Amino acid sequence: MTSLLEDDRKDFFRGQMNYWRQIAESDGFDINDVPVPRGTRAGLWSVNCQHPRFRLRACLPKIYALLGLHRYNMLKGTNFQHHDLLKYNKSMNCVRSYYITSVAVDLSSHLQKTFQIRIDEKSYGDLDLTVSIARIKDEEKVTTKKRFIHHFHGEADADEFYQGPLPDWPSVDDFNDQKRFYLVTESDIQSNDWIRLYLNLAVCGRRKMTSENDLSKLQILKVAIGTKKEDVQPPSRRLEAKSAYVYITFKGLDRAPIGDEIGEHVERKAIVRRVIDEYYFTLLGGFSIGENALNTDKPATLSSGEDQALDNEHSSEKRPRVD
Repeated sequence: MTSLLEDDRKDFFRGQMNYWRQIAESDGFDINDVPVPRGTRAGLWSVNCQHPRFRLRACLPKIYALLGLHRYNMLKGTNFQHHDLLKYNKSMNCVRSYYITSVAVDLSSHLQKTFQIRIDEKSYGDLDLTVSIARIKDEEKVTTKKRFIHHFHGEADADEFYQGPLPDWPSVDDFNDQKRFYLVTESDIQSNDWIRLYLNLAVCGRRKMTSENDLSKLQILKVAIGTKKEDVQPPSRRLEAKSAYVYITFKGLDRAPIGDEIGEHVERKAIVRRVIDEYYFTLLGGFSIGENALNTDKPATLSSGEDQALDNEHSSEKRPRVD
């Protein structure tokens, strides 16, 4: 004869197993009708972006949707542009996974397609994430043959040159080495919108509550693309490299992190490392604070007021909401 406590425990684990089985059936995307069992602390929180009361407080989900399309376009040679967010699910912790359903338009055919995009964050306070799914819905079958892991589970393979913490900012002489660096032109920046996307991600990685209005103030001053020391012809082909470092000098950040100089006039430096393989698209990056070098090994600190905003966000997740 089992006790009431034992029965409750069995019911809880049975409910958890059933919940994650249903989540896995759609790879974490279409879970509108899947109720979250009571007591769940590591489930997925669903947001309906088409709800009349929905307001996108922070632009991170939209930027993640853009990143998924960027990965798809790079691998498929297509030219899809983001059109609208439909919904997204996110894990219930600070370092999150996002399962985004969005609409994009193929600029060559003007056809709309529904995309499913999964982003896994690896750390809090800097850009460190992997795109593990970026696909047109219903064109790729969902598989349940392998175990579904709801949070970070892999990253793109890279050789030693693209591993470890971010490098120091190169010297002027380094940037003049055309066998390793390409100094991006203004026309390149205009025709490769992923450069601004990477900068936005570097800023949002440290400041989760950044708005689109905040990002619109950022001004890109200079950009360089670095790869391993090799002769690439023409040098502009480094823009298409699947493994590369992107060095961006910018200004326009009005609210500086603690200990940094305040003012939109302050020039800052951002580095983003891109590595793409057959299965994953991994980005690691950040921007400089004062005289400190970029170092992804250092623990992150929340900017003033952001810790309270994050606490409020988590407390609101205990009850249903529309954004």
